[in-house]
Amino acid sequence: MKEAGKGIDPVEVRAEEKRAKASIISVDQAIDEFIERYAKKHTRSWKETERVLETYALPKWKGRALPSITPADIHQILDPLTDDGKAYMANRLLATVRKFFNWCKQRQWIKDVPTEGIAPPGKEQARDRVLDWDELVDVWNAADQMGWPFGPFFRLLIVTGQRRSEVSNMKWDQIDLDGNLWTLPKEETKSDRLHQVPLSPMALEIINSLPKTSDLLFSTTGTTPISGFSRAKKEIDKLSEVTGWRIHDLRRTVASGMAENGIAPHVIEKVLNHSSGQISGIAAVYNRHAYLPEKEKALATWANALTAAIEGQTDNTYAS
Repeated sequence: MKEAGKGIDPVEVRAEEKRAKASIISVDQAIDEFIERYAKKHTRSWKETERVLETYALPKWKGRALPSITPADIHQILDPLTDDGKAYMANRLLATVRKFFNWCKQRQWIKDVPTEGIAPPGKEQARDRVLDWDELVDVWNAADQMGWPFGPFFRLLIVTGQRRSEVSNMKWDQIDLDGNLWTLPKEETKSDRLHQVPLSPMALEIINSLPKTSDLLFSTTGTTPISGFSRAKKEIDKLSEVTGWRIHDLRRTVASGMAENGIAPHVIEKVLNHSSGQISGIAAVYNRHAYLPEKEKALATWANALTAAIEGQTDNTYAS
């Protein structure tokens, strides 16, 4: 009656409150929209974005109203990572949720961004971890104990030196077994350019041992690539008793091994499909040489060194 006396229609007020409440989106709904409408369309690493949000944010926030997330909630998902010494992952998580909430604000789902004013929680140290021969052989042998699918997956990472995402997404129609060549279309590479990887006999042996259950070399569902890398990494650490390394360190190990065997830096760069500056400026624009013979020699040299180590013919230094 008081509201009516002031010229306010209480029925309309309650109706507006109900409409406002109904328009509030949940965190999990917002994440789904973010992945479909933004990440998939604008980023090549959308699968990693999806993984990060599903692994660290959703378990804590699933079902909650999006505007209810506060800075305290952000710290709640960051603190366990920093406490475990995972500064790099904590920083990546903060960057991901910040982008997510900024996008949500653009869509006017929230008024305030809860990540505002939150600094990166950890200081990252430059990575220079390279597995020595003893460690690499232990990891190689542990991969054999793991079996399908992660055993051959880890071994192929070691033999080819390619990225985790590229190997896990390998497709049979990308592989020319007769020509000993794996061709990655530019859409599936981090560098956004076509990449050809010569396959050594060692790599071909691994590939030929794989079951052909789908278009993908590594799939347990038949439709999607393998996942659960953290769990697999913990298992191979336990089996090999080698710790303090990340899956990405295998690429650095391969690069170091090639360098020790006299492979030129610009060839190593081509093998890894990585632009570190060895070829830059005008040369980067006009140098279209695929370096296939050089890459083939480099990967064959690496495979020979790896074989020698596995057979116990090297003493913790890279073989030639």
